[in-house]
Amino acid sequence: MSEPRQEPDEQARDFVIFNPDTMFDPTLLGFSQVAIFSAAARTVYVAGHGGGARKSHFADPCRVAFENVDTAMRAHWVSRHARSSENTEGNTSSMKTRLITITLLLAAFLLPTAAFAHQPRIVKENPTVVTLPEVSKAYYGTLDGKPAVYTIRSEKAFALYVGVLVPDIAGQKKDVSAVILKDGKQLALLDSTNFQWKTFFEEFGRDTYWKGPEYKAQADAGTYEIRVTSANNDSKYSLAVGEIETFDFKEGMNALTLIPELKKDFFNKSPIGFILSPLGWGFILIMFVLAFISGFIYRALLKRFARNTTHGASKNIGTNDRVVRALVGVVLLLVAITTTWSPWLLFFSGFAFFAALFSWCGLYAAFGKNTCTGN
Repeated sequence: MSEPRQEPDEQARDFVIFNPDTMFDPTLLGFSQVAIFSAAARTVYVAGHGGGARKSHFADPCRVAFENVDTAMRAHWVSRHARSSENTEGNTSSMKTRLITITLLLAAFLLPTAAFAHQPRIVKENPTVVTLPEVSKAYYGTLDGKPAVYTIRSEKAFALYVGVLVPDIAGQKKDVSAVILKDGKQLALLDSTNFQWKTFFEEFGRDTYWKGPEYKAQADAGTYEIRVTSANNDSKYSLAVGEIETFDFKEGMNALTLIPELKKDFFNKSPIGFILSPLGWGFILIMFVLAFISGFIYRALLKRFARNTTHGASKNIGTNDRVVRALVGVVLLLVAITTTWSPWLLFFSGFAFFAALFSWCGLYAAFGKNTCTGN
């Protein structure tokens, strides 16, 4: 049976466009900042926001764009509640939207951290091929009795930067040198002998290095080779190549995977120290927000499609089960931040805390179990 045809005035109520007071009015340009269409579900369309080309850093327009999205979404909820008396459903939807907005804004604020760091690489083979030599990368390795070799092949001129660093840890010698060859001929020597090494604190991973000799020049097209050595060829080292600092989502996830491993194996520290980094605690917060959003959505779907059954109960666990869920959340969080910082462990830790806070367990809901005496 087909749905009853909406009359024009009903359709008009289902489609609303407006411009928040805190954003510029683009009417003369032929568009609006926000459009809302309501039928079986409510859809909010927000105009594109580039954040302004005048900004000098990529993180700045990103932040402006997400702030505009936040403004538009806040204006939508104010408008919605002004027109609607369905407070319970509105409050739940508003909470989910705010959590999504917080996630986006948090990602935007974390961009400056990612934007000012080397892309980390753990050396697995020798020799190592360096791709995109102008893009800043940090290669971490330990000499195993022979020089570590890095090769660069470029068909055009490029800006060449090479720097030598070693971790500031007990027993580490500052004896790592590097020689740069072009087409088999020595171009430069980064000699650690008699070099005045300086301490360097890297905020991205919150680790301290000894910074050694560097080389920077405009390089012609050709084949280059960088050979890293130490007195006994047994030292830990980090080789920095390139100066263009850029991160995307893939590199960000790669860094989240490698930094805990580097803390453990390269700096001889516990991965738990990563929590002091904005990227570390920000990663936890993002995974928790995603877990809470998933919990809200899952519960809302069950309440809608399994109404008046134990599957669709708003609360399904009592006090004892809530305490158990909280303890599970703590254990999963501790395991995650002291080992590999697994996103799955962090997510399920957040989901366990969601269950404890809202007296609702997704597993119990799936099986129709309820230990909540008040439901």
